[in-house]
Amino acid sequence: MGIPGDGLAHASRAVDLARERGGVTTLPIALQEQAAQLIGRSRFELAYAAADEGRRLALDVGQSLLAGWNLWYLAEIDALRGEEERVHEHVEGLQALTGSSRPTVVGKFVGRALGLLELGLGRPAEALDHLLVPISTVRPESHPLVVLGVPDAVEAAVRADRFGDLAARLRLYEDWVRSFPNDARLALLARCRAVVDDAEAEPHYARAIELGAALSPFDRARTELLYGEWLRRQHRRIDARAHLRSALETFDQLGVPPWAARARAELRASGETARKRDPSTRDQLTPQELQIARLVSTGKTNPEVAAQLFLSPRTIDYHLRKVFAKLEITSRAELARADLGDSVAVA
Repeated sequence: MGIPGDGLAHASRAVDLARERGGVTTLPIALQEQAAQLIGRSRFELAYAAADEGRRLALDVGQSLLAGWNLWYLAEIDALRGEEERVHEHVEGLQALTGSSRPTVVGKFVGRALGLLELGLGRPAEALDHLLVPISTVRPESHPLVVLGVPDAVEAAVRADRFGDLAARLRLYEDWVRSFPNDARLALLARCRAVVDDAEAEPHYARAIELGAALSPFDRARTELLYGEWLRRQHRRIDARAHLRSALETFDQLGVPPWAARARAELRASGETARKRDPSTRDQLTPQELQIARLVSTGKTNPEVAAQLFLSPRTIDYHLRKVFAKLEITSRAELARADLGDSVAVA
């Protein structure tokens, strides 16, 4: 695992090439990787659209494993959003695809999605039970998702007062980071040390924030949140507020309500009140509607969008009418001026 999202340009180029060449069997692979890279940059809306399309196309051509990987990314994003019912639906879909008698890497990482859901919803003991599954069955160097899971499990273990369940895995993780260091890994390791060593946490938090530019916006905000929480517990409420404000702003921008609620509650406990974010009209669009809206906003015709997404022009027209209604617009010119977040052409 390098810096999160570093491969986005290459993954997006692979998606473009697969579309241009009509690669119905290679496009789900490219979309899976694009979704992973977008998650690494915390661009969750685009990641969700890519994974949802990849899942659908993989099922259409009988690629159940690829469908499973794309479905896993949907589960992870919905977990961060606190969409409990959807996460469990995705997990059931994954179990149906992989089969209980054929445990696969995808199946093992169901634990990470469920763990992130429980952690965000404030249930650390349940989160730890789920997060321990992948990191206890796969060595850190064998898959980057395991590496990503250790800091989550550390936070859950400390909050649940069960650090003993994880101490040995954290030592392996520390050895791995020392052997293969980069700024992202060192930042996460510093955060782990801060969470574990509460009495001497501050220099570790300072180190994690110093290296935070290498992390995804979501993980940077989590570091700010944890540091702000620690400062408030040390009765340094004024110092805490800047970090908590930063975390709250990022969580609101990323559309992860459970994490924003936690930051907002901490900010309130520090003596400052933050207004709750009003959802934008963009948030009302489904992933497919958002993807179609972005493609149409670049000037593509309905047949061109249909060919790119392997859908019929009639289906594009149907979804586009729904987009116009939800955004309360009446023309493509207005759509081109609408705030749709990140552009489709990912560089």
